[in-house]
Amino acid sequence: MNLIPSPPRHGRRIIEQFIGDRCRGAGPLFLGLSGGLDSALVLELAVSAVGEGRVRPIFLPNGSLSGVDLEPARACCGNHDIELEIIEISPLIKAFPLELEGMALGNVAARARMMVLYGLANRDGGYVLGTSNKSEILLGYFTKHGDGASDMAPIGDLFKTQVRGMAGEMGVPKEIIDRPPTANLVPGQTDEGELGLPYSIIDQILTGHVIGLRPEEILSDLDMSVVTDGERDISGMGRTIGIEGVRRVVDLVRSSRHKRGPLLVPKLGSYTVSLDLKERW
Repeated sequence: MNLIPSPPRHGRRIIEQFIGDRCRGAGPLFLGLSGGLDSALVLELAVSAVGEGRVRPIFLPNGSLSGVDLEPARACCGNHDIELEIIEISPLIKAFPLELEGMALGNVAARARMMVLYGLANRDGGYVLGTSNKSEILLGYFTKHGDGASDMAPIGDLFKTQVRGMAGEMGVPKEIIDRPPTANLVPGQTDEGELGLPYSIIDQILTGHVIGLRPEEILSDLDMSVVTDGERDISGMGRTIGIEGVRRVVDLVRSSRHKRGPLLVPKLGSYTVSLDLKERW
């Protein structure tokens, strides 16, 4: 079975209609523009959906850790008459009352970024656009209440490899598409290096898992020919992977369910928030 995610039919049109419909009558649309692929694609989709005048990309550096990303972030705005606003978040992180390091401190940075975006949206009556893709959401590879917090996730049903395809079609600069994905929360971190596999393989495993294949079946159907030498170097993956690699991805999906679910509320009455009450529109 071919597990490589194919381009979604009418995907761009559906996403643009989604943004336009959900944001009708609202103020500006804010998004954190990191200089990476996902936020670059969300910027293009939002501009196409509602126009340049309503889209507000915000670059949120954390001191020297984010310095190399400023020019790529500016390049993302290069095709539009949009000013990139820069707001330094390091004062928020330095003021945090706990001594943290590593990923614990990185998660504080991710939540600080979202605090700023929501502050802007609250001030101006706008919305916050999330930039997480389907691969990250399924893996739980995002900060809860950080980059996972937004009013909507326009590319949340696109695997990372599908994001790359759509970004190419929409004119995102090639240097942005080819940049190694990173959350830029700790020095030297890359997504694929931390996960130990490239997205070209991760997306195949996720596709097999969501359609109900067992890890052994997924492993037998993996197409290893799509992995580039650069992806092998970044991720540290060898020429092949074993069943442990497949199971590790599946375990990440299972262990991160709490990040994707609604608010956890114990059921006591007839109508319980997150369990019984549904929005109607």
